[in-house]
Amino acid sequence: PPAGWGFNSIGYIEIASGGSCMFSVNVGGEILGSSVSQNPAHGTLQQLDLSSFVYTSEAGYRGRDTFSVQATGKSPTSSGTSVITISATLQ
Repeated sequence: PPAGWGFNSIGYIEIASGGSCMFSVNVGGEILGSSVSQNPAHGTLQQLDLSSFVYTSEAGYRGRDTFSVQATGKSPTSSGTSVITISATLQ
């Protein structure tokens, strides 16, 4: 199940050098706002809508990259801001 609001989490992805990966913020309840809180060093991070983002890795780079998004929301049992940090391995 998704984490509650006010809790931070870490995700891991593996992606080909120069490739893209779409992901969604998945926290139970209603998302009131979201944004990029840390840009990647070896790629780009684009926000598509309130809960969806696309990461595109730098072509030719192999190694690790890290980026974060934050979302604010509420549910019947919690409210707050959550930071989701993604650790990407570029192959």
